[in-house]
Amino acid sequence: MIKGTTEKIYAYVDETGQDTMGDLFIVSVVVTKKDRDDLLNILKDIEKATGKNKLKWIKTKPEIQIAYLEKVLGSQLFKNKIHFSITVDTKAYRDSTIVAIATAVNKVKDQDKYKAVVFIDGLKDREVNIVGSGLRKIGLRVEKVRGVRDESSVFIRLADAICGVVRKSQENVGYAETLYKIGIRKGTLKRLK
Repeated sequence: MIKGTTEKIYAYVDETGQDTMGDLFIVSVVVTKKDRDDLLNILKDIEKATGKNKLKWIKTKPEIQIAYLEKVLGSQLFKNKIHFSITVDTKAYRDSTIVAIATAVNKVKDQDKYKAVVFIDGLKDREVNIVGSGLRKIGLRVEKVRGVRDESSVFIRLADAICGVVRKSQENVGYAETLYKIGIRKGTLKRLK
C-alpha cells in the first residue's frame, strides 16, 4: 500500500435465520480489497465448473453445493476473506448484521486510512441510511452502503452459500459439517466473535 493512500475494502453481506424467530441468526461477510477483480473471475470460473452458476443456494443441488464449496473453501486465495457470525436468542437482526460487518472489516484492514463499500443482499432502499449510520456510529469508515440482489453479484452468491452451509452445519447436516470443518481448518472460513 502506498503511503498516504486510502485502502478500499468491499464487504458483501447476506444473512439467514429470521424464520427461526430469534433462535438462530447467521450473517456472512465476504471481504475483498485490491484483489476483488481477480477473486471475481475465480468465483465465476468455479460457479461455471461446478454447475452452480447463478443459482441461489437453496435452489442448488447438494452435490453442486459440495463441489462449489470444496473449491472455494479449499483454496488459499480465499484465506481470511470469508467471515460469519452466529447469534442465538435474539431478534436484533439489524444490529447483529452491523456488528458482523464492522468486525469483519476491522479484521482485514491493513491501515487506519480506509473506506468500506458495503453490499447487502435484499437491503431495502429505506434501510440503506439506517445501516450506514449504524456502521458509522460504531466507528466503521463507510463510503457507501447498497442493497443488492444475490443473482447480481458473485460475491453475494458466495455469502449466500456461506449462510447456507453454516446454517446446515448448525442443523447437523453431515456434508455441511464436513465443509464447515474444511473451511475452519484451512482458514478460509472465519467465525466472528
